[in-house]
Amino acid sequence: MMRAHVGDWLVLPGRPGEPHGRRGRVVGLVHPDGSPPYRVRWLADDHESVVSHPRTHISNIRRRSTPEGVVAVRAEQEHRPPARVRSARRFTDRVEDAVAWLLSSLVLLTLLVAVLVGLQVHGQESQRARAEADSRTPVRAVLLEATPNVPGVEPGRMSPPVRVAVRWFDADGAEHLGKLTVHGPRPAGTEVRAWVDRRGELVGAPLTAGGATLVAVAAAAGVLIAGWSTLAVAGLGVRRWVRARNDARWTREWARIEPVWTGRNR
Repeated sequence: MMRAHVGDWLVLPGRPGEPHGRRGRVVGLVHPDGSPPYRVRWLADDHESVVSHPRTHISNIRRRSTPEGVVAVRAEQEHRPPARVRSARRFTDRVEDAVAWLLSSLVLLTLLVAVLVGLQVHGQESQRARAEADSRTPVRAVLLEATPNVPGVEPGRMSPPVRVAVRWFDADGAEHLGKLTVHGPRPAGTEVRAWVDRRGELVGAPLTAGGATLVAVAAAAGVLIAGWSTLAVAGLGVRRWVRARNDARWTREWARIEPVWTGRNR
């Protein structure tokens, strides 16, 4: 039975299109004595899997055929007692873990900031809604002209808002004229609801409690989208950097070990 160590190279028979076989490195042991199965990180795609070949033998730098067609090559620089080393962690693995923890913390922090922003905006908009409700009065206004037809709008459908001339009377019976934004189509003489301020001028409808809540939710959602999008871009950038660094490292290591397992250096 083969006894492997963390850092050994494992070569499996190649599939169609893989004349040199699948090459991977032992990164973890299931049994302290080095017997199968092993956790192997494959050179081609940097993915890990568990491999078990009980009748495979290990070779010290030399290539050796086995019944399963598997060859193991000892990595001299990482020869350590198997009972002490359970897995090999690269620098990029530690960087990726640290970045993952950092991004996870920032995701939660962004959520907290979004909640605080939403609460603050809701308080401000609720105060504004109360102030507008106290300072604005509803009146009945009469359209002095029909709302114009908007090209492309089917008959009977509500058209986009337009400004038309209206007339209304205040509490003292005084007549006022002005421009009001209404939805059409509406004929002249139609009564509509309007709002005036303390000076008697036309203004928009006061903000409602529901409107204040919608504004607060929109503000919180904006913070979440902006923050989480930035973190996602940062995470993808770090992932690409890690993959590029791992690929470069595997290329260097394979350039060193390939002549050994192919026998070209003999």
